[in-house]
Amino acid sequence: IEINPWLSRKGSLDKPDFMIFDIDPAGVKFPIVVDVAKALYELLESIGISSVIKTSGKRGLHLYTNLAGKYSHEESRNFAEAIAKLMEAKFPKLISLERSPAKRKNKIYIDYLQNRQGQTTASVYSCRPTKFASVSTPLEISELNAKLDPTEFTIMNTLERIEKKGDLWGGLFENEVNLREVLKKLQIRKSL
Repeated sequence: IEINPWLSRKGSLDKPDFMIFDIDPAGVKFPIVVDVAKALYELLESIGISSVIKTSGKRGLHLYTNLAGKYSHEESRNFAEAIAKLMEAKFPKLISLERSPAKRKNKIYIDYLQNRQGQTTASVYSCRPTKFASVSTPLEISELNAKLDPTEFTIMNTLERIEKKGDLWGGLFENEVNLREVLKKLQIRKSL
């Protein structure tokens, strides 16, 4: 049973709890997807944004940041778009912001539009409709390597993984993003 929630909750539907970067490949080998996710993670860290990475349960990866319901969907989407454009400029041969898979063959789409109100995405620990019942699973940063295979996380081993590693998703709530402070840092860097 797949669960695809909004990024906000009842009582504050206009203020998302999370900002998401959905890394969606089209004809790209998964180790390249991993490299792009790692580069995005490092970019976010370099500007003071902590994130948690999870498998989508299918072929992509998701990076989530904790907005703590402080910003609108529009602010979140605009910020995510700016970051996606930075990534596209840095890796033009690997990344495209073209939404249509047919028009972006052999490139990775960083889907910042997932940050619109009403958009849904596979929930953490959600089972996906795949052959082996894969599960959208949070990862440690050290697991972002060439050996990563998102199909290995299934309903048969996810509970054991949580017992062994703990709830890696819980780390998301430790650091709230202050978009205004991050924007100030970016402006200072731009002026240098």
